[in-house]
Amino acid sequence: MTAWRACLEWPANGGAFGGQVGFNYQWNQIVLGAEVDGDWLNLKASAACANPTFTCNTELNHQFSARGRLGVAFDRFLVYGTGGVAWTTFEGSTVNATTTF
Repeated sequence: MTAWRACLEWPANGGAFGGQVGFNYQWNQIVLGAEVDGDWLNLKASAACANPTFTCNTELNHQFSARGRLGVAFDRFLVYGTGGVAWTTFEGSTVNATTTF
């Protein structure tokens, strides 16, 4: 919980760079599609822990997602559903002058 406090209670510093690629294919009225995206992140935050001799740190390095699409086209109107997966790496640590947890 203390690592999350650093991210929630203090502003994070850093930046992000990413992109997205995908496609749609229409066969008669049926539309099929897929897309993936990813971001390189350099977001870091620190805050005092419940024990003031420690500092709580958090870091978020990347996030990715992939999803599919299935829909039906009616003239210029598209009704579709999408679903997929997403993943990221979130790191937290608690540090004092001599020890990192």
